[in-house]
Amino acid sequence: MLLFCLESCIKEEALNAEADIEGASVAQGDQILKGEPSIDNNTIVFLLKRFAGSYMQSPEFVLTPGASIEPKSGTELNFFEPQKYTVTSEDGAWSKTYTVSFVFDEGADLYSAFENAEVVTASNYT
Repeated sequence: MLLFCLESCIKEEALNAEADIEGASVAQGDQILKGEPSIDNNTIVFLLKRFAGSYMQSPEFVLTPGASIEPKSGTELNFFEPQKYTVTSEDGAWSKTYTVSFVFDEGADLYSAFENAEVVTASNYT
């Protein structure tokens, strides 16, 4: 009787029903990004320090336990236009679509060129 009682108390853990991206990164992120990516409920924005001539990126994602993502994490895509990623929960009952984009501040490079500028007085006007 005791064996039956113990067996009925042990149940399998339910599959995770969450479908979230908890973190995101790119290779050499400290060199090409202005900071950590901005992640909200359905959008991820990577802010680039400056444009490197290509929008080809391979972002890596940290998902809730057991969740899956499509396209797969680390897949190289062209982010000239924002890309859509779908995260599906471990139990398969829930999914969420994220829009992922890489953007840069076009004006940042213009102003950074004047970081070390100095004012000089012209003494000869001709």
